[in-house]
Amino acid sequence: MMTRADDLAKLPVLDDNGVAIEVGSLWKDHTAVLVFLRHFGCIHCRDHVVHLHARLDGIEKAGAKLTVIGNGSPSFIAGFREQTLWDGAVYTDPTLAV
Repeated sequence: MMTRADDLAKLPVLDDNGVAIEVGSLWKDHTAVLVFLRHFGCIHCRDHVVHLHARLDGIEKAGAKLTVIGNGSPSFIAGFREQTLWDGAVYTDPTLAV
């Protein structure tokens, strides 16, 4: 189990091309709102992101950036984007460590 946010920050997440970044880089330079999905195919998760998309202006005006983090293969991100019309940041953690 993670005991420190610093440990969490070092864990990798993958973009839709499978390129890894440290999750802590998402909040390094600004406030981050991280939305964790049960999985990319979850109907309720997709609906949640659609509702958050409608509130994106308010989140950004507050100085934060919204990032979605799912799990599974990076190849699932494309279908998720298609279904939700989400064009913001999406990452995946196939290991479920994050």
